[in-house]
Amino acid sequence: MKRHTERPMGPDLVYTALDQVCSACGNPVPVFQTIARPVQALEGQFRLVRRDRRCRRCTGPPGPRPTFYAPRDLRVVLPNRIYGLDVTLCVGERHLREGVALAQVTRDLNARGAPVDQRHTGRIFRDFLALASLARGDEAALQARLRAQGASC
Repeated sequence: MKRHTERPMGPDLVYTALDQVCSACGNPVPVFQTIARPVQALEGQFRLVRRDRRCRRCTGPPGPRPTFYAPRDLRVVLPNRIYGLDVTLCVGERHLREGVALAQVTRDLNARGAPVDQRHTGRIFRDFLALASLARGDEAALQARLRAQGASC
């Protein structure tokens, strides 16, 4: 199986920091770092690109210059994962709702054009279970943790 970086890429999905002017000094804020990573979706592979901005000429308070980060879109892919949420939902729903074995789900995804290694399918399914438990939010410990983080459960 080819590595993710060797497969043909679709169009880039680019997120850029929204702030274009430094809030401390009022100078324009250029892009200072670009982070790109491949994402495997059901329809093919694309690159998720984040462009963060940093003020170069800030004369504001001492310390590190202000950095403005691009928003992280969790509707596309989970942090530190390669497979998109559409793949995660497909694996979870096929295994739980339809009762299809994870090995068969892997074969179906590969036949569909979304190459997934069989050893990754279990990890993708665990991600689905974590998302499902967060969506339900009915566990007392989970609710207490979310409240501590500022959520209104």
